[in-house]
Amino acid sequence: MPAEVRVIPAGDVAGAVRRLFIEANVELGEDVISALRRARDGEADEGPRSILDMLIENADVARRERLPICQDTGLATVYVELGEGARVDGNLYEAIHRGVREGFREGHFRASVVSDPIRRENTRDNTPAQVHLTLAPGDRLRLDVMPKGFGSENMGAIAMLNPSDGLAGALDFIVETVRRAGSNPCPPVIVGVGVGGAMDTAAAAAKRALLREVGAPNPDPFWADVEREAHRRINELGIGPAGFGGKTTALAVHVTALPTHIAGLPVAVSLSCHALRRKSAIL
Repeated sequence: MPAEVRVIPAGDVAGAVRRLFIEANVELGEDVISALRRARDGEADEGPRSILDMLIENADVARRERLPICQDTGLATVYVELGEGARVDGNLYEAIHRGVREGFREGHFRASVVSDPIRRENTRDNTPAQVHLTLAPGDRLRLDVMPKGFGSENMGAIAMLNPSDGLAGALDFIVETVRRAGSNPCPPVIVGVGVGGAMDTAAAAAKRALLREVGAPNPDPFWADVEREAHRRINELGIGPAGFGGKTTALAVHVTALPTHIAGLPVAVSLSCHALRRKSAIL
């Protein structure tokens, strides 16, 4: 434990969260734009090329006019890495919810959160956010925000495979999840995958894998090969942009592997639509 602890005002956290969600909902990352352009250049037929052109144009208009990229401005997901040498002066969770509330109000974004999954009363301000907190070395606080739409979120899946199913079983499940999703998650998709861990940690790893730069390979060559093979097989499905056919069903596959129990092989898949929205800041 360091002798001096760096203090981060809760108001700074709220302000950063507010700004990041506004930016995320109107500015598609350059890595996503570049991937869409590469996909357009790789399509031989005019149909999928024109759809990809429209997606690129939509992102450009959203950025210029400061309008949401998509009408579904998402469930607010916030990843927090808090340095062990830092503390927040105030309630961290309340600061995050405040930032979400202010950002969605300022951006005039749709209120999409209900307080109970069955009784379904809208909270009217898109709170509470989904918050994932981890500790990290240092004295900084890192925020990664992801407004996740549910057209793609609803298409996620998890399987508790047997170890004997092996890599072949895992690949089959990943590809089948995308096949069954079809056009529902607004392809071309980015596919996050969590392999190993337990049911909850595999699912969390799959969604967190979407934070990676689109197409950046896994640092482990074995899993980088798995990503390429899954990507190849998914694009061979022929679902294509918006589900109208073509070579590009997925822009990328990102796999995170976790240690697991000798008796298990959890595999989770989290899909993002072509509008993979996330922004980051370090305080």
